Parts: sequence; C-alpha cells; structure tokens
Amino acid sequence: MKVLIVKFPYVELSFTEKICELAEKLEYDIAAILSLDLQEPCKTVKNYPVISLFELKNVSWDVIIPACREDTATEIVSKMIELGIGDEEQFKTRWWLLKQFMTQKYAEVQDPDIQATLEHWKTHSMTVFNQHIDTKKVTGHRIFFDDPCGLPYIGFRTVGGDIRKMFFRAIL
Repeated sequence: MKVLIVKFPYVELSFTEKICELAEKLEYDIAAILSLDLQEPCKTVKNYPVISLFELKNVSWDVIIPACREDTATEIVSKMIELGIGDEEQFKTRWWLLKQFMTQKYAEVQDPDIQATLEHWKTHSMTVFNQHIDTKKVTGHRIFFDDPCGLPYIGFRTVGGDIRKMFFRAIL
C-alpha cells in the first residue's frame, strides 16, 4: 500500500517520524511526505522526500495520513478534497494506522481477550476509551463508576505509588 503522509508546520517533526515508523513496520510504501509549510526547511524525513503541494502531481498514493490530531485534520482534509487531492475514502487517521498495526501484530495470538479486542475493532473505532468491559468477567480489579460522567474506572497505581482513575468506555 502506498502512503502519503501530510506534515503540518505547527506539529512536532517527531510526530511525523512516528507515523513513518508505524507505516514502515506495516511494510507500507511511503510515497512522500507532503508539507503544508510554504517555507519548509526539511528536504527529507527519515530519508523520505518532503514535497510541496506543487510537486504532488508527480506522486501516486493509496491512502493519505495527516500527521496530526483528528480535530486539526478535519478542516484541512475537507480543503484538500475540495482542491482535488484525494477523496474522503483515501484519508485515514493515525488511529487507523495504529489499528492496522495492532491487528496485524496480534492476529495470530491465541489469547481470548486479545481476540475479543480484535473482534471489537471490526465494528468499532479505536480510541483511548475503546476498552470494553464484560461485567460478567472477573477483572482482578474492583470497578468503580464516576458519578459526574458515569464511566467505569479502576484505581491504577502509578510508578510513584499514587492511585489514579483509569477510565473505560461504558457498554450500553
């Protein structure tokens, strides 16, 4: 799969590098890094060419992954589609890429909990609140419910010894 990664001028370069590393682990072909910075100082990122919008006509791709948060990408993606740069189906998120990686990495693992998670991802998006709780199963942790938001959580002990709330998505 050929991937075009979009680099944003106000997002740390390391974020773009991490997207590249994840695509490499999946053995995807990174076509180029498209910079939205008109005065882009980088010529390469991890040895992949950094190109401008003017050079884009010389590149082909299957998917486009903006190297930023989804809320930041929403407006830019719609403008890029208006300009004829890809279609809605070609634009993917960093979560999509991570989901591809995790699904590939754990596809052969026989653990029933991992397989249940992979099955859950077939019909649900992957977010930090994506964990699902089977209320009939013993988790080894006492589950509490936060009154203001109604979400279930466990007490998670940090390295420093503090107890913090670790939330899970509620299953309705």
